[in-house]
Amino acid sequence: MLQRPYVVLDFETTGLGPADRVIEIAAARFERDRRFEFHSLCNPGCALSSFIQELTGLTDADLAGAPPTTLAIRRLMAEVLYDEPLLVAHNASFDLRFLNQELARAGMAAYAGPVLCTMRLSRRLFPVLPSHRLEALLDHWGIHADRHHRAMDDVRATAQLLDRLVAAAEERGVAVGE
Repeated sequence: MLQRPYVVLDFETTGLGPADRVIEIAAARFERDRRFEFHSLCNPGCALSSFIQELTGLTDADLAGAPPTTLAIRRLMAEVLYDEPLLVAHNASFDLRFLNQELARAGMAAYAGPVLCTMRLSRRLFPVLPSHRLEALLDHWGIHADRHHRAMDDVRATAQLLDRLVAAAEERGVAVGE
């Protein structure tokens, strides 16, 4: 297993572009034998599209009483990412881009810690798999996720996927995240 502290992170967002906002944050920090989970809905200050509502199951009403995204990002940094641990995400470039966009909006520096992408690791270890999308890999490894496109469920499933991938890498003598 990974020897350093690491955080599995997932965001749900209003869309894919630079003007889009984070609407849900989930993270699980792993350190020695401890696990700490962080979850927050976020009020993006705009209405959700019907596509995002259908994809995530979140509605404008769900987010109305949530803290503004910048406040939730500040809490994430203070409570989970404070020492720039190894950041793990599936399709990490997506989550890192949104993390850094929201950090900039909050007047904070970009995340400078190391990053591990479970999608890239899976492609490296198992190039013959037909798909490396999270749902496809969960099916391949027999990992159950209650709700896809809900941040905490995806974090928990990605953490299990990471365990499987790290074990496979260790069997092959491939260093991961050190």
